[in-house]
Amino acid sequence: MTVYVDNMRHPATVGRFTANWSHLFADSSAELRDFARRLQLRPTWLQHGGTHREHYDVTDSMRRRALALGARPINYPTDVADLVRARRSVCCCVHLTECRWGALSTSTPSGGLE
Repeated sequence: MTVYVDNMRHPATVGRFTANWSHLFADSSAELRDFARRLQLRPTWLQHGGTHREHYDVTDSMRRRALALGARPINYPTDVADLVRARRSVCCCVHLTECRWGALSTSTPSGGLE
């Protein structure tokens, strides 16, 4: 299983939480769901579910917990853009829960979530 957490750390207030926010991704929807469950993230917090942009927004403290549980750190925006681009290229899968997006390539610099 490969789960990724970026280093965006964007300051924002979401509901009652003022924090720095980053993104949690995985190689598949099932892996993301399973890892989010381990982090005790609510399923309703999933962003862009069922698409190549599927992720959870996480605070710095949750980011640290994700890293401690084995999430792979990636850079925002370059690595995130590469991951999203790779996932988009295989979005022809009927069920994303069965889809594996494969290894992250960090060779092409680009902007944020596409």
